Amino acid sequence: PISKPFLKKKKLGLLGLLGLLGLKKKKDDGPECWQVPETQCAKVALEKCHDEKKCWTVPFKQCKKVPREECWTTNKQQCKYVPRKECWTEPKEVCKQIPYEKCWDEPVEKCWNEPVEKCWDEPRENCWDEPR
Repeated sequence: PISKPFLKKKKLGLLGLLGLLGLKKKKDDGPECWQVPETQCAKVALEKCHDEKKCWTVPFKQCKKVPREECWTTNKQQCKYVPRKECWTEPKEVCKQIPYEKCWDEPVEKCWNEPVEKCWDEPRENCWDEPR
């Protein structure tokens, strides 16, 4: 009978997994070295601005018609209501948005990926066929 060759499934080590992920391997004779992306973060100042609301008081003239009774006498006393305009001044608050009147720096965390060289020795598994 013809013997089937001895087959053994090979486990993917960390290096094989890194290769599958598309990470770059550095070639040298020493330990296995790979360029592994590592997240770096730093606080940076971000300028924030907002419109400032400026308000002031101005005199405001208001008028309205007020009925007023007017009377006179000819043969007898007669009266009638006559509209009369009355005006007065009131203070009124006026406001306006002034763009980018107030600005300040606000710290914000920015992050990016940077390749870092990682090296290690990976144990190797030697396999061979043994005659039966």
